[in-house]
Amino acid sequence: NGFGGHAHNDKLSFELSINGKDIIVDPGSYVYTPLPEWRNRFRSTVFHNTVVVDSREQNRFIDKSLFLLKSDTRVKVNTWQVNNDYDFFDAEHYGYNRFTSPVTHKRQIIFDKRNSCFFIRDILSGEGKHLFEIYFHLSDLLEYKINYDNKALIFNSTGTESYKIYPVNPSNLAFDIIDSWVSYEYGKKIKSKAI
Repeated sequence: NGFGGHAHNDKLSFELSINGKDIIVDPGSYVYTPLPEWRNRFRSTVFHNTVVVDSREQNRFIDKSLFLLKSDTRVKVNTWQVNNDYDFFDAEHYGYNRFTSPVTHKRQIIFDKRNSCFFIRDILSGEGKHLFEIYFHLSDLLEYKINYDNKALIFNSTGTESYKIYPVNPSNLAFDIIDSWVSYEYGKKIKSKAI
């Protein structure tokens, strides 16, 4: 609710590991008080694997507070099913309902165990015109390239494994690989990439 000591704007964010290898990661915290700009960057919505609406935070920052956020949203879990064929997670948050033209973000994640693939569906409902940005922060140990013909992101870890991300509706989506950071321990940050 934004009142915890490590409050981050990470609603509906997730991490993905495949065969013990980190693929999509949480960038961490990096620092607490010595560098306020970096503290807020690492706890921002952009620094989590979720959707940003109109370049604004899920929960607004509180001026001069590095440990609190305004309590603009909470997550509602609609369904969480686990069985031998699939795992299905469905949840939503209301952090963007405070806008003049409100937006609700719902995320569904399906792990198809028979075909070893994941599906992520983001449903953004509301009125008006909005900018939607989806961020996935990638492990610093992977190599990446974009296949623009198939609108796919292809990434490799050490060895011969290759993983791909395909948008279901590529006509409405553009991939960009951007510079980012991850922090696995306090006070240390490592250059990485995000899409």
